[in-house]
Amino acid sequence: MVSRPLAAAAAGLCLALAAPALSQSAAQQPALTAEQAIQLFAEAGFPVQDGAPVNRCGKPSNPRIAFIDLNADGAAEAHIADVDPACYGKPGAWFAILAQQADKSWKRLIGEDGIVGFERTTSSGWHDLSLEARDSACPGMRRFNGI
Repeated sequence: MVSRPLAAAAAGLCLALAAPALSQSAAQQPALTAEQAIQLFAEAGFPVQDGAPVNRCGKPSNPRIAFIDLNADGAAEAHIADVDPACYGKPGAWFAILAQQADKSWKRLIGEDGIVGFERTTSSGWHDLSLEARDSACPGMRRFNGI
């Protein structure tokens, strides 16, 4: 069972939505239980400790979430981004893209240091992702089929 302060914190975290970026189709935020919200953050790389997410360096963080549809199936994927120059590689940011599974759990599709861009082009029905040299130590296109 999730404690009341932890559940409130998890619910509040899911409301911290960022505006969709170019070529993302905004999607309706899925209804999440406190347990699902905590699992979403943990799968993205932000375990919830003492009612707040922490980054991979063990420091409190404030990741932003946008629910988007990257494959035009009508279901929301989650784009989570965080900035901490002391923790992450060039440019001091981290992102993760997650898809909700049939059992309502979340699965990370990709996660890495950098600032991701969403392209108009698609591969296997999914929008291509780009990382520019100024926004990543490993620039280039990311193409995937969602699994």
